[in-house]
Amino acid sequence: MRHYAPNIDSFLFSGQLTDEKLAFESSVLIDYGGIFADLKENVKHYIDMSPSGSFLEAVNSLYDVLRWSETREDAKSVLIAHVLEVAQAEGEGLEHRDALFDRIYRATSGKKA
Repeated sequence: MRHYAPNIDSFLFSGQLTDEKLAFESSVLIDYGGIFADLKENVKHYIDMSPSGSFLEAVNSLYDVLRWSETREDAKSVLIAHVLEVAQAEGEGLEHRDALFDRIYRATSGKKA
C-alpha cells in the first residue's frame, strides 16, 4: 500500500499525538494551509505542502515534500496533515482533495499519529 512514502515512519496527523512512541521534537510536520503553524517551534522540522491552502498546489508539491522529509536524518517520524479531518472542504482545487488524501493515506499506510 505504501506509495511515495518517506523511508521513516509516517502518520496521518489531526492535531494531537495519540501514539505514545511519537514525539513532536523528533518529527517532521508536513502541514496544509498553515493549520498547524503554531506547532512549528515544537517539531524538529516543519514544511507546508500548500501555505495558501490550495488542494491543487498540495497535490503538485506532496511528493517533493515527502522526499524532502526523508532527507531529515535527525527525524524519527513524519506527521502529515490529515486533510479530510482538518482542512475545510472549500477553496482552490477542491476537486483534488480526495486525490491528495489518497496520496497521503498511501504514504502513511493509513496509520494515525
